[in-house]
Amino acid sequence: MPHLAASPLGNASNNGAPMEPTAISLPSAGIIDDWAGQESIVKNYTASVTPDIYKAYSAKMDTVRLLAIASIVWGHSLFGWENIVFIKQSHQVLQSFLMQLGRIGTVSFFIISGFFFNRKLQTFTVFTYLRYRFYSLILPWLSFLTFFVLIQLVQILKLPGLFSNNPIDTVKLIGNLFSAGVFHAAFWFIPVSIFSACLLIVFKKHLHRLWFGILLSAITLFYCVNLYHAWVSVNHARSFLGYVLFMWIGVQLNQHLQQVNGLIKKLPVWVLLPAAALAFALACREGWVLKSMGCLDSFGSIRFTNIVLSMLVFLLILKTNRFNWVQALKPQAYIYGVYLVHSILLLCLMPHLSKFVLQHNIFTSISTSVLLQLVVFAVVIATTYALVFFIKKSRLGFVIGGR
Repeated sequence: MPHLAASPLGNASNNGAPMEPTAISLPSAGIIDDWAGQESIVKNYTASVTPDIYKAYSAKMDTVRLLAIASIVWGHSLFGWENIVFIKQSHQVLQSFLMQLGRIGTVSFFIISGFFFNRKLQTFTVFTYLRYRFYSLILPWLSFLTFFVLIQLVQILKLPGLFSNNPIDTVKLIGNLFSAGVFHAAFWFIPVSIFSACLLIVFKKHLHRLWFGILLSAITLFYCVNLYHAWVSVNHARSFLGYVLFMWIGVQLNQHLQQVNGLIKKLPVWVLLPAAALAFALACREGWVLKSMGCLDSFGSIRFTNIVLSMLVFLLILKTNRFNWVQALKPQAYIYGVYLVHSILLLCLMPHLSKFVLQHNIFTSISTSVLLQLVVFAVVIATTYALVFFIKKSRLGFVIGGR
């Protein structure tokens, strides 16, 4: 699950070049009496957060971006794993493991979005924010969503059917495909991100008050519990309010970077790693329990265990310097394009892959199934990255957010 609010999938700037963060926004004078922004902190914020610390964490966000999009592409590349029913318990555990791997990245993207959004949040109105993000974020998203729908339309009606089908039925089908693209495909992330950013802008005078953080936490917790009771839709793509918390956490991370940096330094890896491993196991378990209960989005990203896991993985990445090689791949420049393009590639690939899996009874051999899954993922993410690279270098760079 694109800079987004200041997009976590990458910030497109002039000529497609990544834009370096240059400033950190401060709370307005009207909110310095809150729990997280006492006057002494506000006055000394710029001095306490050194440019080196901010630059270092901005670079680490690129690492998070790449690993998060890898998780998301993995989740979208899964063929049949969500629907197949295994008898052996060992196969069920493996199934949960593979599905959970594709659910870690979403929360991270919202946190990154909030981290960079904090730079300009206080200067935006909803209108100026939408105008600012229109060409670099909204228009590319809408263009690829439209392309996604058109491909599906041709797959369903075939080319002759486009002209012979009842026009009213075709229009209804197009509407349904757009709805499915937003609420049941990868394209849900952008409208939810924009909604979250706009909500934070509306309540920007209260962002650093304790009650606001508690309110957002309660809303997200409601969606976690809702998975078990289905009071409202369990579809994670419809849980718009549930993701605002994570963007808010990103804002707080930026606002209190000095304190967070000190905390991360004190957290030993030997504590974080076992905690993340335990959280992963619990997330697999919760997903399987929800699946056995008949939950329609059993491995959705808004599960309590998945949220905890995502936060721990996020901290681990901020803690380590072992992924500095990621910078060579320029995640900030390419990840939004990967997000947009991989859905199109999978849409074209999946019908052929599904046919191949059925014809050769792939799932009768679990090792063959896993091997094929690894190959599919590697091909999809490598091909997508290559396509985005060449698009960025061409005159069509604007279609993936280049200005």
